[in-house]
Amino acid sequence: NPGVTTTLLVIDEQGNPRQQTWCYETDDYVPELAESYGYTYEDDHVFSFASEDLQVSFVNVESGSSDLFDAYVSGRPTPHPQSKQVLGFPKALHTALLPLRGKRQEDKPFTPASVLRGVLGYMNIDIRGARFAGQNKERLVQQGVAASVQEQLAEPLAVFFASNTGAEVARKIIANAIAQE
Repeated sequence: NPGVTTTLLVIDEQGNPRQQTWCYETDDYVPELAESYGYTYEDDHVFSFASEDLQVSFVNVESGSSDLFDAYVSGRPTPHPQSKQVLGFPKALHTALLPLRGKRQEDKPFTPASVLRGVLGYMNIDIRGARFAGQNKERLVQQGVAASVQEQLAEPLAVFFASNTGAEVARKIIANAIAQE
């Protein structure tokens, strides 16, 4: 959550305080996460979007993994795979990428789930009164969230992928998605 400050104060047995503060003034979380996994990337390849109720940031990394994207509702993790579909980010990304396929890729389909391969990042959507299912309340069952996410991300993703660096990111995501299929 950009702008939120967290401070940890530890006082040792001698009464000496040590303090550690974390604050992401901007969206530094994704680059820091990529570096912690050992992935390299170019700074201008990071997509970031923030509105009043939605924050999304991702970067494409060289990886065969599709579990590098985290979804949150009001800052609460929603690790259940179905939550990502309900939240709509894969569908928004898929919709933005479909028209960008090359001539040789037009007959090679890929799905919204497959576009997350090699995409490292997160999304957080703030929902008052969010409804969850499951014993651990980790699966969002709210209706209409996906449509809202898709609507909010349609233009920002199109603008990003229209840029030179965004087009390069799009080509990599499409190639990974086709390989996933």
